[in-house]
Amino acid sequence: MLTEIVNSQFITTIDLTPIIATNPTIAHPLLVAWLTNPVPEQNNARPFLDILPFLPPTLATFDLFGRLLRDQTRVTVQGYSTVADLVLIEVLGRFIHESINWLDRAENEEREGNVSDDRFAKGVRNVRIPILTPQCFASPTFQAMPLLHFTHKTLHC
Repeated sequence: MLTEIVNSQFITTIDLTPIIATNPTIAHPLLVAWLTNPVPEQNNARPFLDILPFLPPTLATFDLFGRLLRDQTRVTVQGYSTVADLVLIEVLGRFIHESINWLDRAENEEREGNVSDDRFAKGVRNVRIPILTPQCFASPTFQAMPLLHFTHKTLHC
């Protein structure tokens, strides 16, 4: 059924961000269906991969990234073997960078009095927990600079 939805192009990149925000459980198989689409003329995963780095650092986003980074489904995207490989190599570093930028903007908006919610504090908590783990630092593809910058900035090292 997901293959038919993907092939119909009923869901577009514009639809994906709200789906991720409200239900990463549905977003994960949809993304995997795009990445494993056997129809060559409809196997353009780039637009869907391009939105992932710009998602806000919310629990739903980290839930989706956790699912994608553990997914060993074979992909049809040339040069990559699994969903996890593709997301790790093409998306994760940029996502960390954009999360830091998102947190910087949220902190500035809060300091300037433009917002009165606690999105900065929640964002910091969400980012620090999943990415600053021993497994992350042990990864051979670990991209240290964005994490070190984030750690220095938020923990005031």
